[in-house]
Amino acid sequence: MLRAYFNYPNPHITLHSDTTSKEFQKQNKQNQRLSRITLQSFSTELSRLNGLKFGSNADENDLWLEIDFGDRRFEIEIYGYVRRLLGGQYSVFTNCQEIPHC
Repeated sequence: MLRAYFNYPNPHITLHSDTTSKEFQKQNKQNQRLSRITLQSFSTELSRLNGLKFGSNADENDLWLEIDFGDRRFEIEIYGYVRRLLGGQYSVFTNCQEIPHC
């Protein structure tokens, strides 16, 4: 499983692969936006992400992306595609810092 945290107001992306990390707990804030991409949700989630809005308010300022296919290399490829997709709509995600966390 791969998780990526997209922060819009302070443009950066944090990558996580250790499911026991305390950073994962930050994902549990109230009304947290989360996109889970699996084999079953692939097309639905990509369609939803294609129209996702980002802004400087608490409801739109970030996103947790969870990708779970049981294949690390494929998950990284899907993450790259989502980053390009979001970067096409919000240029801050195109060249922002990518921080491997765990």
